[in-house]
Amino acid sequence: MPYPTREIEHKVNYCDTDAGGVVYYGRYLEYFEAGRMEYLAAIGCDAVECHRQGVFFAVREVHATYRSSARLGDRLQIRSTVTQVTKYHMTFYAEVREADSDALLVEARIKCVCMNAAGKLLRLPAQLSEPLARSATSAE
Repeated sequence: MPYPTREIEHKVNYCDTDAGGVVYYGRYLEYFEAGRMEYLAAIGCDAVECHRQGVFFAVREVHATYRSSARLGDRLQIRSTVTQVTKYHMTFYAEVREADSDALLVEARIKCVCMNAAGKLLRLPAQLSEPLARSATSAE
């Protein structure tokens, strides 16, 4: 089932980089997180409301490939799409590209689950599964 791709932009700030002006590798995980949250909002899933209702999103697995470095001042495009949905998890494909050249810098596959406040795994709730299903049917 095809899902849409969503994109956000980020300009690399000083706080993103090491002393050499290169983006610290762990910051890409934060970029991917921002991309996932914007993705969920764009399809109609309110992550804040889920949180209030005791449904928490957690990353279970990340497989990232770092191809090239972003640097201080670069404009980045963070692209996210869902590639798999089961009863208990959803998998995102995400990438960071340099905005001006479209060069692929980092790509990742990220498996996410939902948990309650006690850390117990939950089935994907309707607040998430229904917007995902709607977005898949409207994907081009």
